[in-house]
Amino acid sequence: MPLAKNYSKGVELFSARQSILGPGDLLYRLYRCFSDAKQFMETTPVERLIRSLFADEANIRVLLPALAAGYHIGFMVENVRQIADELSIAAHQAGFSFNHSLSPSTIIARELGALRDRTVVPTTIFRASTGSAADASSVEAFIPKEKSEFVRKWIADEVVSHVGLTLANPSAFETVRRAFEAETFCIPAFMGGKPLSNSHQAVTVVYFDRVENGRKSRVELLWQQT
Repeated sequence: MPLAKNYSKGVELFSARQSILGPGDLLYRLYRCFSDAKQFMETTPVERLIRSLFADEANIRVLLPALAAGYHIGFMVENVRQIADELSIAAHQAGFSFNHSLSPSTIIARELGALRDRTVVPTTIFRASTGSAADASSVEAFIPKEKSEFVRKWIADEVVSHVGLTLANPSAFETVRRAFEAETFCIPAFMGGKPLSNSHQAVTVVYFDRVENGRKSRVELLWQQT
């Protein structure tokens, strides 16, 4: 029988659902979400984050040197009227004042499509960061074009919520993958067991999911296409 994993206590992955689905008008809820995300990243450096997710020191030693500095947080919001403007205002007020952008999703659109028995659910990604440096903190808000009843359920279930890490050397992927799998993470079924490309951002992306005590943790690994 395998030994029980002994993950570090004191760090839980960031959750946006209480802020997004909580009381208050939309701008306040978005501001609270961005502000909480910024505080989380400021108080949880990459090494502490990884040690909260990995139990085996050997796997930690594999992953940490393979990563670039910094990480991002992703979550879902409803596609309500003027959502892009509200996101931009709230992000700026919370300190994510740089690099605001909107782009179509290719990968999350496929994941949500699988949940709705369709090829894709058209989804837009809003991005913002705290600065222009490579290690600046950043956020992604996914905006699906879908009925509110489904989107709110996905938000409550944290369907796309994740922390995103950048792989500094793509040649390390298979070694890093084995480390994640040793920590009981797996690539979600919609990805077909392999990384996928986002041609709009010229990046390759893979998700690693793990469910513990009824809650899913998702880590994204991405790297620039060459």
